[in-house]
Amino acid sequence: MKNRSIYILSVLLFFCWNFGMAQSESDQKTGSCHARYDKPLKQTVYLLPDSVASYNGGTRQMFKFINSNLRNPCKCNCIGTTLFFRCVVDTNGKFIEITLLKGFSEEMNTEALRVVNLMPPWKPAQCNGKKVCSETIIPVKFKAL
Repeated sequence: MKNRSIYILSVLLFFCWNFGMAQSESDQKTGSCHARYDKPLKQTVYLLPDSVASYNGGTRQMFKFINSNLRNPCKCNCIGTTLFFRCVVDTNGKFIEITLLKGFSEEMNTEALRVVNLMPPWKPAQCNGKKVCSETIIPVKFKAL
């Protein structure tokens, strides 16, 4: 039951970050997109684009991809552990920056990062009909061995 609750919370966090914030009423009415300039990346990253970056095939396919490629590296009892990554998606749908927000162990962090890096390009975010650089949160959950 606890594992199911954590999984549901992870999915909700993913949706809230990626979809809920981008759907605020004032942003849709004005068509405005909220952004910040990222000095290390030397470009503008949109936080609230008109349409968010998304995995080709949708969220369910993204989790299927993660689950089919993820291996538990430490053979420990870490079932239900969820790691979170902040990813910046460029205008070609590729990750140009990946930051670990919540990790567990070095082995698990490395394995989850490996799987995130394996992902095919995403559908990029759009603002006013143009492809833009944006950020997203990706939860990676370790399941039973």
